[in-house]
Amino acid sequence: MTEVKTRRQKLLSAVAQKRAERKRWLQLAAKGRVDDSELDEALHPLLRDLAELSSQLRRAEQELASLTATGEGGRAGAAIASFRRYLAGGIGDSEKKQLVDLLIRKVVLQDDVIEIYTAWADGAYLRGPDSKNVNAGQGDGGL
Repeated sequence: MTEVKTRRQKLLSAVAQKRAERKRWLQLAAKGRVDDSELDEALHPLLRDLAELSSQLRRAEQELASLTATGEGGRAGAAIASFRRYLAGGIGDSEKKQLVDLLIRKVVLQDDVIEIYTAWADGAYLRGPDSKNVNAGQGDGGL
């Protein structure tokens, strides 16, 4: 667990450094100190590195959350806090799709009723003209 936390901290620092470098280049371009070709030449590898570091950071945070959720490193509250920080940083469409893929097991469309089966529930959340948005499953698993 400590190894994952250390790796996460290093990745956070590296991402912050790359973002700061990107900001410096954009400021130089805004002031006219570098032309567009120099900016493109500098930003292309920088953005590639930033994307790779961000991907590694997401994997480290997922690993940390997994360790926390399974009790290997603390309470589930720490994983929730980490997830909130991750979401607060803003996520793109591909990450949103990954979240939906993790949370939604399947969606069934029947006439005018939509059944959404979550990954944590036995039943389905029903959405239709007569459903009143109630959870048809057991427990708190419905949306």
